[in-house]
Amino acid sequence: MKYEDAMRIIEDSKKNSGFRVSFEVRKNGCLRSDHFPEGDEDVIENEEVAWGLARKFSMADMEWPIVNVYVIYAIDFTPVKGYKGRMFNIHPPESK
Repeated sequence: MKYEDAMRIIEDSKKNSGFRVSFEVRKNGCLRSDHFPEGDEDVIENEEVAWGLARKFSMADMEWPIVNVYVIYAIDFTPVKGYKGRMFNIHPPESK
């Protein structure tokens, strides 16, 4: 099997596992990582739905700032392809 074919199979299996939204909470000078839905809850079935939830969550009025919001694969908690270009509330802000 060609490497390219194997990588496509791996990516397809990740996509079929569902998605979660990853984020960090800035509190007292520290970042705490978290995600939703939790491990015992149903995953988000569609990547675009997950990105929509990530966007809405990043704009929510919270007690502490929510930063670095992006979508991950549910099966292994790795970021989806292209996440850096779609991430919300990047911290620290990128310099121009």
